[in-house]
Amino acid sequence: MNNLVALNQDQTITTTSKVIADCFGKEHRSVMRSIKSTKETYEELVSAGAVDGDVGVPIFMNSSYISEQNKELPSYTLNRDAFNLVAMGFTGSKVMQYKLMFIGAFNKMEEIIKTSNQLNQNLLSSDAVQQADLKAQMKEIQLREQRMEISNALEIAKMCGTSFDINEYMDGSNVSMPSQDVLKLKMAMGKQIDTYGTLSLPNTTISWLLEEHDIDMSAKNFNELLVELGLLTTNRVITAKGLHFGTNREKSANSPETEPRWFKDRFTELLGYVRTELNITI
Repeated sequence: MNNLVALNQDQTITTTSKVIADCFGKEHRSVMRSIKSTKETYEELVSAGAVDGDVGVPIFMNSSYISEQNKELPSYTLNRDAFNLVAMGFTGSKVMQYKLMFIGAFNKMEEIIKTSNQLNQNLLSSDAVQQADLKAQMKEIQLREQRMEISNALEIAKMCGTSFDINEYMDGSNVSMPSQDVLKLKMAMGKQIDTYGTLSLPNTTISWLLEEHDIDMSAKNFNELLVELGLLTTNRVITAKGLHFGTNREKSANSPETEPRWFKDRFTELLGYVRTELNITI
């Protein structure tokens, strides 16, 4: 489960029975039964004219998902109204928190759609200078949408007590952004991810990584490059900007001091960033 809600090509916003089940800690088959019952009652009331609604515009849709055993299994896709109807019947100590998370996700996505549509309209009636500015604003909206989706995935990881690797998440997402923008997005989320404490990637010292990758440079000189890029402080503390590439690990249980540890599988990504930003060959 990655996102609480999804933005579809027709600009509808939906969630699924599987996402709801995972988030609320319920068996999927139990949620499916609840949705089926709610769907039938809703459609009966709409058909009878007892409530507002359009029979031709379903709010519950049959869908499917691929299980961990690589099997296609049935599920439901729900819009905001359908989710609200189903969630009414959920009870438990954390249910309200989960409901508010879903509502917040729907609200944020709706705001993104509204702003995006307005900018597209303005784009059609603007000159070249205005168009450049509007395109920059559209790019910011895209980045904001991606950050919102990542934040949702982080919240889910926190609730489920599972780890979260943003590289795996981005690789599995259909992100139509230039690679340099994707990396900047990852770096912008580094502090938020590190704060969760759910990231347990293998990490080591910069000296070990330089030797492992046959980089002919001392750790001292490489650290100076990281300081120049704002990824590391002069006191050897990884900054918020650098937390995508590593983490500050306590030296010992009795010491408040930390030491920088860099993620093994992100060192190539770090090298690429250093080379590109400083325009050097190492």
